[in-house]
Amino acid sequence: MTAHTACVLTIGDELLNGDVVNTNASWLGQILRRIGIPCRTMLTVSDKPDQILQALEQVWQAHDLIIITGGLGPTRDDVTKKVLLSFFEDKLVRNERVLEMVTNYFERKKRP
Repeated sequence: MTAHTACVLTIGDELLNGDVVNTNASWLGQILRRIGIPCRTMLTVSDKPDQILQALEQVWQAHDLIIITGGLGPTRDDVTKKVLLSFFEDKLVRNERVLEMVTNYFERKKRP
């Protein structure tokens, strides 16, 4: 049996320019090791669509599992969702149940 391999792909200019330490990648690598899935690649890319797409194309065939973190924010200029939709030739759908859960969470925290 062939061992499964993983890639951790982190997205964000703030990671590349040193404003934020990439603790997500380290934590995910530790979790993957604990559950017996070797992390063979950790890759950090810019928030630029072409960089995200190029990274996905690079790791897609080489790994059984790709974990993507970062790049998704509440701002209108976020491009990660659009790149993922393009890569997978898919579209976003609104899940009313999940929306209700998230809305309730923020209401309980008294946050908009």
